[in-house]
Amino acid sequence: LHRLAQTEKPEIRSNRNGAWQSRNKKFLVPKAHAADTGIRKHVRQLRDAIADALRDFLGKDAELVNVSIDASWANVNPSCGMNGPHVHPFAAISGAYYIDCGNNATSQ
Repeated sequence: LHRLAQTEKPEIRSNRNGAWQSRNKKFLVPKAHAADTGIRKHVRQLRDAIADALRDFLGKDAELVNVSIDASWANVNPSCGMNGPHVHPFAAISGAYYIDCGNNATSQ
């Protein structure tokens, strides 16, 4: 992600305080990325982890639910940066996956 953030222009409306946000709103779609970026494999692994977490959360009801990822993007924040509180009004579930929290990381 850091390599993408250094080479791809951010989406302008989301570029605040030096943060970068991917322009691609289908970030978790492997084929949305050029094959030579090396990110497709990581996106597939992340999608699998999301599916596993949802199955664990839903338990036996997981088979009754059709889950789709309609929008996804990546953020890279500068040191001490953050994304402020906000909502995703058209989403039943939304979440964030933090790859590296730097010195702010906790044991949980």
